[in-house]
Amino acid sequence: ISGVDAVAGGNVLVRTTGPIDVKGVGTNQARILVSSNADAGFIDLVSSTGTITVDGELFAIGTSLYGNGGTIGLSAAGSIMASNGQLSVVSGDQGSGGEINLTSTQGTIDVGQPMDASGGDGGGGSIDLEAGTDVITRGRLDVGGGGFAGDGGFVTLVAGGSVQMLGPAFSTYIRIRSPGFAL
Repeated sequence: ISGVDAVAGGNVLVRTTGPIDVKGVGTNQARILVSSNADAGFIDLVSSTGTITVDGELFAIGTSLYGNGGTIGLSAAGSIMASNGQLSVVSGDQGSGGEINLTSTQGTIDVGQPMDASGGDGGGGSIDLEAGTDVITRGRLDVGGGGFAGDGGFVTLVAGGSVQMLGPAFSTYIRIRSPGFAL
């Protein structure tokens, strides 16, 4: 779902009580795309009692010079697992990065793929991961700004258990709240 000619990107909203699995078929990788030449749309996946597994790519990208990144929101009572792709809400060269928000109220968040909320002159966006148990990031976290004026964005990692950052982070500000934290 994408917008063209200065039309905002589309939106994807899935709400269920069961698990949500974003997976490709055969050798094809799964991809949800809500990008636009103007401002990107949003991807919102909510499982009120289940888990979320993403084995592929989620894109909410502002593709034009002034296009702003969109929002990716994953919320589950159980664990959230993401691998083999990318979560991206990047902007155009003069836009602002978007938001990536992952919330697991009772489970673990384990992201093995890069998360990119980088922006242009409007600044970097934000990556916010909050889990009832553990947060594990294995890929690059990027909320950098660009151009002459783009400040970096914010990364927030909150866990009831431990936080493990096993990949690099490009950010102006990283906030970590956890009883057990490891780099």
